[in-house]
Amino acid sequence: MARTDQHRQEERIIGSGDIVEPSGPTSDQLFGYDNLHLSAEQRQPKNLNPLYPTYFQFTLKRTPTITYFCQGANLPGMSINMIPESTRFVDIPHSAGSPEFEDLTINFMVDEELTNWIEIWNWIRTISNTQDHTEYIEADQHYSDATLSLLNSSMTPKIRVEFRNIIPTSISALEFDSTVSNPDPLIATATFRYTTYEITKLS
Repeated sequence: MARTDQHRQEERIIGSGDIVEPSGPTSDQLFGYDNLHLSAEQRQPKNLNPLYPTYFQFTLKRTPTITYFCQGANLPGMSINMIPESTRFVDIPHSAGSPEFEDLTINFMVDEELTNWIEIWNWIRTISNTQDHTEYIEADQHYSDATLSLLNSSMTPKIRVEFRNIIPTSISALEFDSTVSNPDPLIATATFRYTTYEITKLS
């Protein structure tokens, strides 16, 4: 009898059989919002079309010929540094201040007269001292604005990303090779820094 009572006591400890309600939102509740209930139909997204990497258009005010030849552009990521606050237990992270943006990078096909490649090349020369000060332009002319338009399945702009105060940091080299039997057009890469960008949803 003592053995039976001990076995029953172990069963209560391991699994008493009591039903415990899960903490946090239930299945009918949107995660992260208390007392906000949505039906299964309401939880469905209105637009099920995915975004494809070919659905974009890039324009840069200072280099208009790049728009036609642009073959790739990125929507830069963003991060922020954290300062830990020491406690008796785990550290508490706090924002260190302003965010840090990744570089904006575009790939474009170079035309046979080097027009679009030279546009970036000249831009970099005029914001730096290459040989003397004759090419250097005023600081307020170093920058330009750019727009990355994201298109929907009907190729209509739906999201506009506006970059402020863009300035080039590099333009890639062009590699020529006479041994290639089936040559492809040359693709150049330009990298830019900027102060910020804004994302706007269009109607």
